[in-house]
Amino acid sequence: MPVECMTCGAALTQHTSPCSFCQNKALRITVALLEAIRSAGPAGFPSGYGYAAVMGQMSLDQYQNTIALLKRTGLVKESHRLLTYTGPAIGD
Repeated sequence: MPVECMTCGAALTQHTSPCSFCQNKALRITVALLEAIRSAGPAGFPSGYGYAAVMGQMSLDQYQNTIALLKRTGLVKESHRLLTYTGPAIGD
């Protein structure tokens, strides 16, 4: 019986999960969220808007884990459900 990705159901060639397609998709979503948070500036980006934008692509649990990762790495801080970019300056 072939091994399938637990996320998308694609057949895997190795015994790993999720598949590389889903990993790349998650990375692209994370970068897009980070860019939206950064673009919001010091006023902050409402976390609920972020989830609303990606809810067709990831579960609430996956979204919360993504935001937690960004906070742990010091790229984002959260205060009163507002996300603010705290990473290094990026040229516009």
